Amino acid sequence: MHTATANRTKISTSIHVLPTPPSAMDLLQSLYRHAGPYVSVYVEVDPQRDDAAELVAARWQTLRTDLASQGASQRSLEAIDARVVLPTPADTAGMCIIAADDGHTVVDHALEPPRQNVAFLDTLPYVAPLLEWNQRRVPHVVVTVDETGADIVSFGTQHDAAVSTIEANNEPASLAVDIATRVEAFGARLVVLAGDDDICRNLMHALSELVDPNCRVLVDDTRTVDDLADATVRYVLDTAARDTVTKLREFRFLASHQDAVEGTAATVQ
Repeated sequence: MHTATANRTKISTSIHVLPTPPSAMDLLQSLYRHAGPYVSVYVEVDPQRDDAAELVAARWQTLRTDLASQGASQRSLEAIDARVVLPTPADTAGMCIIAADDGHTVVDHALEPPRQNVAFLDTLPYVAPLLEWNQRRVPHVVVTVDETGADIVSFGTQHDAAVSTIEANNEPASLAVDIATRVEAFGARLVVLAGDDDICRNLMHALSELVDPNCRVLVDDTRTVDDLADATVRYVLDTAARDTVTKLREFRFLASHQDAVEGTAATVQ
């Protein structure tokens, strides 16, 4: 959150951006180069706990026994054995591991846990939760402002955040340019402004002219850190939902022109 200080040091315009992790489609393309059947595992993780590794291993062992009885290959099971003991990102609560029959694996993590620890052995991998996790990764920026400047927290597609501060000794338009630079660097699709109402409104109009048209700029009027955090989560989920609506509209348009079909039989045909 933004804290007013008497003196601010303007940060360098050189912005370090974390590398973009593989998308769900990248992971699946890698996976499909290897033959099935596939083992799909979703487990809850607790990286902040001292016994986190032991907990994940215990959850996996319960699932492993059932998979072995179903005929999962030894190579796929051993590959998952090796994966579950690796460290997980600090701010995650769920892990997905999918293994091909030859032991090739892909792994992803989520900020929320799965509804239950589950494992599947099937001809195709179970990827619905993986795709949902991927869709919810919306790069976004939270800006808290007052008359002395702005604090910016940038959330990329990895489980990390970058924090920066900008002094407000220049014109509001210049402040908007500085913020827009960071928004562009992170590929943000959502900007949440909080703090002084008048400054936020002016910034919203200025930023809307500077950022990509697909980037939403919103003003939040909450007054506490926790409320702002909760509101930002809702904005992120709403942004992801809007993507779904857009895709459905595209699908319906294409289907009306016989350029798309619905259902397994129609798709195969």
